[in-house]
Amino acid sequence: MKTFSKLTFIYSITMLIIIGVFFIGGFGEFYQQGISLNYNQFRIKYADILHSIQENRHFLYDSLHEEDLIEQLNRENLELCLYDLSSHTIIFSHGTYVSEINTNTIENYVVHDQSFEKELPKSSYLMSHLFFSKNKPTMLGIFIVSKKLIYSNIYHAQSIIFFRYMSLFVLLLLLTISYMLLLKSKIMTPLRTFEHTTKRIASGNFEEEISYELQHSSLSTCYIELEHMRKSLLEFSENLRKNECNRKELINYLTHDLRTPLASIRALCEGILDGVASTPEKKERYLKGILKKANEMERLANDLYHHANIELNGFSVNKTEEYIDEVFSKIFESCRIVLECFDGRFIINNQFPPIIFNVDAFRLEQAIINLVTNAIKYSKPNSEITIHAYYKDPTFIISIKDSGMGISKEDLPFIFDPFFRGEKSRSRKYGGTGLGLSIVKHIIEMHEGDVKVSSKLNHGTTFTIYLPKI
Repeated sequence: MKTFSKLTFIYSITMLIIIGVFFIGGFGEFYQQGISLNYNQFRIKYADILHSIQENRHFLYDSLHEEDLIEQLNRENLELCLYDLSSHTIIFSHGTYVSEINTNTIENYVVHDQSFEKELPKSSYLMSHLFFSKNKPTMLGIFIVSKKLIYSNIYHAQSIIFFRYMSLFVLLLLLTISYMLLLKSKIMTPLRTFEHTTKRIASGNFEEEISYELQHSSLSTCYIELEHMRKSLLEFSENLRKNECNRKELINYLTHDLRTPLASIRALCEGILDGVASTPEKKERYLKGILKKANEMERLANDLYHHANIELNGFSVNKTEEYIDEVFSKIFESCRIVLECFDGRFIINNQFPPIIFNVDAFRLEQAIINLVTNAIKYSKPNSEITIHAYYKDPTFIISIKDSGMGISKEDLPFIFDPFFRGEKSRSRKYGGTGLGLSIVKHIIEMHEGDVKVSSKLNHGTTFTIYLPKI
């Protein structure tokens, strides 16, 4: 906190020096370059001539008035060009510079609403003025004046401006000193509270919210960020708690799912040893039952193994360039073997063209087989499973559709979450770790693709994989 106060003090002093240099430097430049002539100064300086032209705007028809105007212009060292806005003609011109102004030049400025006000060579200045009649503009006057004549009335104003600048600088100095004292008194309490709050959060207390008053104090940004961090830590803590509950529930499910096939394997083995399977056909049936249960246990172990590798960043894909139609021909051949045990119909339609694709065929087969196994598990007897693969430039699309029990609307947003198993009674009935779909999503995302699902309860489910051609 002391360091912060010192830095604030040094910063404030530095700002004062910068402001001082700015004002002093700006005033020096002001004296060197002078003050630009403006319209109000011009109107005050030459009010008599402007009034004379306004009152005698028909002087062109009276040579005496024209001579008086020329005499006034010469006396004041002025040049003048008058432009009639109704007839669009120059009705009067007196002087060297204004003689170069023509109707086209004036029309261009009038149409584009540009100002004639600008500096000219040889200490001259060009200024425009509108003359009105009955509140309507009738003439445009273009004057060329000498800066020496007009500046003689400005130098007094320079000293006044200098005094105002200095007064402003002193006022800023006082305000800055007051601000420093106020900052010093106001920042200590929020900093102490901030320190106490961070210690509380560091101790693991994420429940207590940071008050609204603190979030709008002098350290509002810090408190707002600290509140965001507290909410993130609270959410992280909740997620850890939920994950721990999921893991405990997973252990419970695994215990159940492993005991069932182990009990079946033991019973089948005992049947073989006791001579119950006396014929070759019975022995074959018993052995197939043992193999089926061993495959179930292997699938559970594989899911856990792959999930652990994902968590430890040890799950990787090894992509190679292969023809996509050949890759999926092999994958769908494996699907046919899996689908042979399905009590229903299945259709596999591979329409992939022979395009070279950067792919890990092993991982991709793992994802497809996982989805097909789920389709078999949750399909009704005598229903249909359809696998369709096609190319829609620039994406390879694989859809796996079943007409099984479907997924409830409430469960759909969470089915790709690790350990999510949906409705409990169904989870116990069909087993599984709740990791299969999360592994599928991870494999597809590592191929820079995406997997979508559409489902309606009791009306089947469709998983669609999108793989972009890269």
